Amino acid sequence: DDYLKRHLIPKDPNLWISDNYEQFLAERKRLIKAKLEEELNISLTDRMVTAYQKGETPNVISFEEFKKMAHNKEIDKETIVYNNLVATKKEFEEKWKTPAKNSWHAKFLN
Repeated sequence: DDYLKRHLIPKDPNLWISDNYEQFLAERKRLIKAKLEEELNISLTDRMVTAYQKGETPNVISFEEFKKMAHNKEIDKETIVYNNLVATKKEFEEKWKTPAKNSWHAKFLN
């Protein structure tokens, strides 16, 4: 049980049957997302918040606060942002953590 939890493997043995592979993947995806959200203390699917990084620490702020900070030049095109609009694994790997100039965030920069 500890092994399954540590490796984010669904506990329901019915999901381990090959016919239930798609349900297994969906549940594992849910477990991984929950663990990431817990570890990073953010919501990966809340579109009303955004995250940026100054130094080593990610900062989660409201979208309105992001726009104000961009307007005040506290966030610029080189600021690392977390693109919460990524939809695929490839996009996650390539575009999730990126300079603001490479993300939808760029349209709010001066």
